[in-house]
Amino acid sequence: MVNIKDGLNLGVMHAGYRFTNEIGVSVNLVSSVHEIETTDDLNVAIGYLGIGPEFYATINDFLVYELKPQVALGLLGQYSDKDGELYDEAKFKGSPGFIIANSLVFGVSKGFKLSLNFDYLRSKWKEVTLGEETLTFDELGLDDELSKISVGLGLRYNF
Repeated sequence: MVNIKDGLNLGVMHAGYRFTNEIGVSVNLVSSVHEIETTDDLNVAIGYLGIGPEFYATINDFLVYELKPQVALGLLGQYSDKDGELYDEAKFKGSPGFIIANSLVFGVSKGFKLSLNFDYLRSKWKEVTLGEETLTFDELGLDDELSKISVGLGLRYNF
């Protein structure tokens, strides 16, 4: 997909479980919406499920670094208008991708903590369904590369 502007990224659900103080597992459900540069009234929504290990490094008594390499499953995309109404005519499916997620967590004790997150997603679009017809991006002559960087703040709860 080409000509996509910066967008709003929403982490719908992030869950992690630590097996030890250094290793765990995480699951993330993420969605984002982006304007398209070539039109004033069309957006594209992108969503995926990320699953993978989680590695922790305590920097000091107040700061933890988390590295979360993940597989992006169920990559989907769909057009919408400026009011959020989805266009059913075109739906995109992607191949499993790769995510490198990084977080700096401010606080190591139990309770609510602030995190600074840097995520990179790399994948390819596989096919698009236009009405009743499904075509590959190659057949349509479209760019199938997806590369997305997300930077954000998060509020989390440590148990």
